[in-house]
Amino acid sequence: MRKIFTFVSVMLLAAASVFAQDSLVSDATSYIKDATCEGVANWTNNGFKDNHRNAVYDLFSGFFIEQWAASTAETPAYLADIDLQQTLALPNGAYLLSAAVIAVQQATPDAEVQGVFLYAGDQSIACHTGDGAPVLYSLLAEVTDGSLTIGFKTEGTDANWVAVDNFQLTAYPQGVPSQSVAIMLREMKADVATANATFTDEVK
Repeated sequence: MRKIFTFVSVMLLAAASVFAQDSLVSDATSYIKDATCEGVANWTNNGFKDNHRNAVYDLFSGFFIEQWAASTAETPAYLADIDLQQTLALPNGAYLLSAAVIAVQQATPDAEVQGVFLYAGDQSIACHTGDGAPVLYSLLAEVTDGSLTIGFKTEGTDANWVAVDNFQLTAYPQGVPSQSVAIMLREMKADVATANATFTDEVK
């Protein structure tokens, strides 16, 4: 499954590169305290823990934040509902939130887990990855009242390992990104779905 996960990551990185060329775009990551996930101290944390083992994974850098439970095919384990969040004071406008994520059931690592989300405000995106194979997930959110709550959570998940690192926030201070950006995101999602179906057929 790593092939499709890498494909998703590459597409989202390409999108970030396109966004960066827009004259209205600016890097707002500095609004996030500890965007590189060195620990949970700067986050409102319900159930996550620091990982300071300096494990090496693509898209992760040094320390990260995670939760894990030992899981086997005979006795699979599932994580409880947990949440890591931070409320940011931001100028009104549209924002693209990105983070590198692991979301997997190691007892059945090729299966697509449910109930793991990256979120910003009332927007969220479901996350699923391979075992130890982070994927860059991104979503758009609009700020109208000067604040935005961002985070990473599980809700009724069948994953036994979730992790997050390297949050990034891109700002569009003039308002909602152009229609062409929204269309591109939809087309990317459709392309990923097509690639996923093709790859699934190939491995059957």
